Amino acid sequence: MGFVKQKPTVYLIGDSTVATGSASGNIQGWGGVLYEYLDTVQVAVQNRAIAGTSSRTYYTQGVHDAKMKANGMWQGVLATLQKGDYVIMQFGHNDESPVVDSTRCRGSIKGIGEDTVEVFNPFLHLQETVHSFGWYLEQFIIDAKHKGAIPIICSAIPKNRWVGDKIKRNSNDYGKWAATVAKRHQVLFIDLNALAADTYDAAGKAKTTDTWFVADNVHTTEAGARNHARLVATAIKQWCGCALSEYIINQ
Repeated sequence: MGFVKQKPTVYLIGDSTVATGSASGNIQGWGGVLYEYLDTVQVAVQNRAIAGTSSRTYYTQGVHDAKMKANGMWQGVLATLQKGDYVIMQFGHNDESPVVDSTRCRGSIKGIGEDTVEVFNPFLHLQETVHSFGWYLEQFIIDAKHKGAIPIICSAIPKNRWVGDKIKRNSNDYGKWAATVAKRHQVLFIDLNALAADTYDAAGKAKTTDTWFVADNVHTTEAGARNHARLVATAIKQWCGCALSEYIINQ
């Protein structure tokens, strides 16, 4: 009797702009619809993105709401991650928060350096060493590779903030830092921020606001999520150079 080959799993980690939206709300993250662009007969999809997290809190589990830890966050992903699986990560929005903060404790140090700061984290109930944004991305990559999985980094989607007729991009901070980490560790980088910004610029502010964003100008509608998921899928198809590109459909 032959063995049935287990199909690979695509794990998505990130914040609310990636997380699957609530059935009762109008917010949807692109990870909640990415499966529509994958052949799910050949590959499984696990969206483990959690609203409110940063690279720091997803890694440490030092979150303000215990319910956010239901699936174990990063340790939960590692517990089931197998050789040949994929980890697609997107962080940055909540990393902008203050490092020292008694309400969320989710900010990371800006950049990709080795600098640290010691803070008391009331959610972890201990003294925490906070690292840079780049450092946390590196831990996800190192851990995933150690399990034989394939990491992919996406830059964070833009917020609906405009300068004239152009959307504001993050190419000088979080996008640049994510790209640098990806290059350092030789993993695929998808500049989702730039790809999405190009579609916004082409559509214009009015259509972008009315069609793709909810009122807070940070989170996306289902249409906005599909726009981002399609961009991610197309980038994987064109640039991945790995088996995952064979499973992309419905571009």
